[in-house]
Amino acid sequence: MNGDETLTLFVMDSERDFTGKRAIGSFYELAAISYPVKSNAMINAMVDKRRIKTDWYFIIQDDERIDEMLYAALPTFMTMCMGKDYISFYKKMNDKTNHLFPRMFKKYVRLPECGFLPIGFDPEKNETCLNGWIRENDKS
Repeated sequence: MNGDETLTLFVMDSERDFTGKRAIGSFYELAAISYPVKSNAMINAMVDKRRIKTDWYFIIQDDERIDEMLYAALPTFMTMCMGKDYISFYKKMNDKTNHLFPRMFKKYVRLPECGFLPIGFDPEKNETCLNGWIRENDKS
């Protein structure tokens, strides 16, 4: 993979007693580096200090993973969506519900104290990925 096809991965603590191992593993070599974080404030500090060296960063909770279809689609979205600031993905929950939120952001995008909707969200700067899912892990 070249530098345009890797991202910085932030693994958010879900407070559900998961290690994040499956979350990180689901990105294989797409993640140039991964950081465990407990809050958006930790991510914003890295944004403000310009410590994110990839064009994109992705937030996944430690109790989640991406499926193979999404893994295959991410490099295309990273290169084809350079005019966008964030990309939204669907999350399939174990209770059979689905949620749509931005999860991948340009390295300069700041987040609110809580949630994934960027500060100053502009729908024109958002792309939605329909290729694959973020999935919730179970305890097995």
